[in-house]
Amino acid sequence: MANFFPYFSKHIRYIFSNRDFVLHETQFDETWSRHINNEQNPRFVAVASAIEPNSTVLDLGCGNGDLMQRLISQLNVQAFGIDASMVGIERCRALGLQATYMDLHDLDLSQFNNFDYIVLSEVIEHIVDCEKIIEKVKGHFNKALIVTIPNAGYIWYRLRYLFGRFPIDEDCALNMHVRFWTKKDFTIWSKQMGLKLIAARGCGGFPKLWRYWPSLFSRNNLYVMQLSDKAA
Repeated sequence: MANFFPYFSKHIRYIFSNRDFVLHETQFDETWSRHINNEQNPRFVAVASAIEPNSTVLDLGCGNGDLMQRLISQLNVQAFGIDASMVGIERCRALGLQATYMDLHDLDLSQFNNFDYIVLSEVIEHIVDCEKIIEKVKGHFNKALIVTIPNAGYIWYRLRYLFGRFPIDEDCALNMHVRFWTKKDFTIWSKQMGLKLIAARGCGGFPKLWRYWPSLFSRNNLYVMQLSDKAA
């Protein structure tokens, strides 16, 4: 029980803390130049659990290749990455990963064969018209589209809202994130996009409870989708 006191103390301070608004545009080259690999990232664990071994995977918004590295080493997948940061792409290539530079707003998958899985991990919340990205990937995955995004319904965010404050942190950043979903919102949105949600699970957050109640206690959520019968 003693281990919970530092956790609660930290988050109670977060609810009432004053946080500076970052007004300048954040550059992703800067983000990947200082990124530190974290193999225990709960999102990576969740994505890997949704992919079959020996599959082909396209990682859209691959950053510096941390997720691709994990999938290759753990599942022996054939992975290919696309990112809008040349710094991230160069880091991928330095690791021997297949990756190419492309602005996702100009995404063109016609040059590729279909992949078993397409992954958008912590990507679509950065794109105003992310519906266009979803439309472009339809028909280019054989098994599933996998998306992870911050959960706007996370319990500590809800409590901060209660006291009239927006939940500003690295997972809910006003200068970087332009789209926000709760689990219920995403379920409705994916259906409107012609996708059938076949799995939804948490990716870390409130100790232990995030596994059982991701809509409230998970900081990030993972969604596994296929084309709906109408869209197929």
